[in-house]
Amino acid sequence: LSSAMVSGIALLILICLAVNRFTEVKFEKRMFNSLAKLLATILTVDLFFLFSEVLTGIWPSSATPGHLERLALILTGKYSPLFLSEVFLFGVLPFFLLAIPRTRTSTPVQIVACAFILIGVFIKRFMFIVMGFAVSPIGPVAGSYVPALVELLVGTGVWAIGALIFLLAVKLLPVEVPAEHHPAEKTA
Repeated sequence: LSSAMVSGIALLILICLAVNRFTEVKFEKRMFNSLAKLLATILTVDLFFLFSEVLTGIWPSSATPGHLERLALILTGKYSPLFLSEVFLFGVLPFFLLAIPRTRTSTPVQIVACAFILIGVFIKRFMFIVMGFAVSPIGPVAGSYVPALVELLVGTGVWAIGALIFLLAVKLLPVEVPAEHHPAEKTA
């Protein structure tokens, strides 16, 4: 749930920045700064849950068949580069970028941090799928999971349909912003 909140806020920031840039609808800078601060806070919770999940897997009394093997694959095995990049490059680094007030208020830093967070959440979801296939409860499985072309095309199609719906909504649905939120239109 926390990673869904993190990715949702990161995507919201990116979409609002794009709307700010490419439409006549403008959002205040302080909204982005507040969302970035909220994102850093929830990202801390998400990283804590990830740490708790790893700690629970290591705990001796919680060992279920295949659990320690999966954990070994992500901590020291062939999937460790993905996991470590998810944690440090796409988790800890965006946290520090958004936790420091001077960098948090920079639009390019917000874009990079939000993009990194979205990539990290994608890697986390991919790792859930891979770990389910990596160690079978009925015995060893040869090879690694790699998405098939059909799976990649279906995923691309889902993203494309979502982008099309969003673009149509921006184009066709009226967005009215009250006059008091437009400093240029205020009367003296």
